Amino acid sequence: MAAGYMHTNSMTALLEAGADPEVKDIKGNDIVGLVDNLKSSMPLSAGLITRRIALEQVSSVLTERIFEEVPPSQVSRGSKESIK
Repeated sequence: MAAGYMHTNSMTALLEAGADPEVKDIKGNDIVGLVDNLKSSMPLSAGLITRRIALEQVSSVLTERIFEEVPPSQVSRGSKESIK
């Protein structure tokens, strides 16, 4: 709910407390999908620019929590067989 209502500070606090950013609702939608749907359905108008910026901030916080940056030196160069 914090993501959908663009409460970035609340969402950050929940994530830091251990909330799972990849949790899905009963329809199988995840938080990133929710934010993307909100962004795509929001018209690009001057009156909604602050809401659009808030959605971008929410998206950024989620992306940082879901995708861990890994240095290229730590990426395995094994074959597809070794990944299984």
